[in-house]
Amino acid sequence: MKAFFLYYWEVAQLNLPISVGLAVLSMASGAGPVMGFLLSYATAGGVLSVYFHGRRKPDPYYFYQNLGFSKAQIIAGLFGINLSLALLFLLTRLW
Repeated sequence: MKAFFLYYWEVAQLNLPISVGLAVLSMASGAGPVMGFLLSYATAGGVLSVYFHGRRKPDPYYFYQNLGFSKAQIIAGLFGINLSLALLFLLTRLW
């Protein structure tokens, strides 16, 4: 589990600036900055950060495969956490 959060942290460091940039672009289309950030953090920012992480570190998944995680499990878990955090923040904001 610790290895999974290591991967999450590495990808989140890329996801945050990408999501902020996408949130700024979404403000130009009339959407709010918080909603734009949450949507991009859970979706497009996550996809781009996984892509750039794979480009920056060409073989990052061998370490995780040796621990018993497949690439699909790691990426699905990453998006599960991102979506959960976005929904949690949205629900606390609406509360």
